Amino acid sequence: MIEGKIIQFYRIQKNMKQSELGEGICSTTHISKIERGLTEVSPKTLQLLADKLEIDLQTEIKTYMSLDILLKEWLYSISMKIHTKADQLKEKLEHVALLQMPTFFQFYILILTRHYLSTGNQSQALKCLKKMESCQELSQFEKNLFLHNKGFYELRFTKNFHKAISILNDIDGNQYTHEYLYHLAYAYDSINSRVLALYYASKALQYFKDASCFTRIIETETLILMQLEQSNEMISLDSEFNRLIDMTVEYGLNDHRASLYTNFGYFKLREGNYLKAIECYENAMYSWEHKNSYYYLCSLEEYITTLIKGKLKSKDEILALAKEGLKLAKKTDELLHIHIFNLHILTIQDQKDDYYQYLEYKATPYFNKINMQQVTEDYQIQLFDYYMENQEMNKANSLAKSIIDNYRKNIQFL
Repeated sequence: MIEGKIIQFYRIQKNMKQSELGEGICSTTHISKIERGLTEVSPKTLQLLADKLEIDLQTEIKTYMSLDILLKEWLYSISMKIHTKADQLKEKLEHVALLQMPTFFQFYILILTRHYLSTGNQSQALKCLKKMESCQELSQFEKNLFLHNKGFYELRFTKNFHKAISILNDIDGNQYTHEYLYHLAYAYDSINSRVLALYYASKALQYFKDASCFTRIIETETLILMQLEQSNEMISLDSEFNRLIDMTVEYGLNDHRASLYTNFGYFKLREGNYLKAIECYENAMYSWEHKNSYYYLCSLEEYITTLIKGKLKSKDEILALAKEGLKLAKKTDELLHIHIFNLHILTIQDQKDDYYQYLEYKATPYFNKINMQQVTEDYQIQLFDYYMENQEMNKANSLAKSIIDNYRKNIQFL
């Protein structure tokens, strides 16, 4: 009986004993049976108990009945990146005392974890994850949501992509939403497992299409294009990128447009089309809403890389851009980009030995620490060539072993 659960909850909230609540109304035994739903109770008695607890019982019943739906709506809004609605629901739920009931509390904390993961609040996300570690009586859906949160945490904050894959693969897709498949695809992409990344991204795309969620459709199609870039069944990447960019313009998705331009620029850079790559990166930097964000720095860094490779500006101009990037990275404490911009500066200034000293002793250890696999591999190859050129065979062999070991680790997921 819902009324009994509500009465029990508010009695405990007010630190009242059953005998205190029942005094002048009914016996302690009757209160116990009411709370456990083991007896019929008259409307008059319920009203007297509610008055003593200072609650509007009918309002509390309506709230109780609506909570499960509200929680699911909140989770869906977070998953589909409907930010305004998600924020409104979060604020509304924060004022609902009944969320502290065991019936709802675990589900609420799981969704709150997902909120913190999505907004980049690592400390609060980790706090919630630890709180849920000891929970035993979770529904199957809640168990899957917990696994999704754990996998997402590894993906976003620790960059431990292999661990993320292992966790996300434990989710029972038959009893959970298919949104997690996007994160699984992203994890496979991060270890260059293109076939599996494409497979799971395609499944996620169908889920987002069924939900008519254009934001997630654009994200997922972008991820798919990243896999098709080296496919033998090449489609026209230019036309596909332009189609998605047009969609971001239509829906006012500035950051998504910036991300698309950044990826488009990367493909043009790989083709050796430096002028087109530069155009893409300039559009990306213009489109990012926050000019000191991690993602803006990514676009700026790749822009500088293209300028260096294509020799499209003077050294002084490129050096000024690299120093500005370093200044922004320091301002936001983005250690990854602090190292990368320092490497750019040493390259532009033709300080070859200092470049490789910095790469070996400062940058590469940090890249390894944060599991930035693609970045690490690119710079490891540079170091390997440098060691070979200088006949430092022990270092070259040690680095080659590291690269091969990492390759072995990755192919287990193919």
